Amino acid sequence: RAAPLYRGRYWDQAQLEAVQALSEQLRHRQFDPVSVAIAWVLAQPGISSAIVGASRPDQLDAAAAAVELKLPDQVRQLAEAVWYSLPRRPVREGYR
Repeated sequence: RAAPLYRGRYWDQAQLEAVQALSEQLRHRQFDPVSVAIAWVLAQPGISSAIVGASRPDQLDAAAAAVELKLPDQVRQLAEAVWYSLPRRPVREGYR
């Protein structure tokens, strides 16, 4: 029952396109998108941890590297621009 709700919330074309665009810009700057995403989340006020998962060792390596990653202003601004460009939707009932 949760799978359709999860897909409806996160597998959105706008989000997939935003991730693709950000990933291309980060790779051009020699940054791993996973590391940047986790480092950006950890840098947010009030955030003390990030929940991560991995299905391959390289994904776990990228997640672990985020702990030590200090984001340059330009990279932080790229991540924020993507975040604030995403459409906002209310939480759907039954998702909580």
